[in-house]
Amino acid sequence: MPTPHPQLHLDLTLLALQALLNLSSEDLWATVVTLGLERDLGDRQTLEQLRQGHPALTRKLPQRQQLLILSQLICALAQEHQETIRRAIALLEQYTQLERPAREAVLLSEYLQRFTQGYLQRSLGTLKLTLVESLALKLLVDLVFYSSPDGDRHLAWGLDLGSP
Repeated sequence: MPTPHPQLHLDLTLLALQALLNLSSEDLWATVVTLGLERDLGDRQTLEQLRQGHPALTRKLPQRQQLLILSQLICALAQEHQETIRRAIALLEQYTQLERPAREAVLLSEYLQRFTQGYLQRSLGTLKLTLVESLALKLLVDLVFYSSPDGDRHLAWGLDLGSP
């Protein structure tokens, strides 16, 4: 079932990647340039507006194109860092089997801390902190699918974008 808020979903997914990989906005922009997406975006400020679904940006880029750009960025980063994503998932599975909190693992603890901090800074919603951590772990699992060679299809399907 496609998500009812694709822009928010993509922003949260990108936040999850940033939190897991400890990526700065400069790192994100470097990937944008590598993918050749800077022609559509122009500058880092536009990337930030794109993530936030800024209404003025719709005049410059159609909504579907905005979603596709974010999808490309997410899948490229996820594929590039597939090993880290899989390591985090293996830790999550291990701690779940042991019935221990995920935050006891250093990698997952740092991820959850950075995700929560980013979530609160960006005022992305009104979830309680325990639900923010649950959301972060759900998005971590989603990243495994987006890091696969056909990750763009998984993401496009979830957003009801059709073929990328």
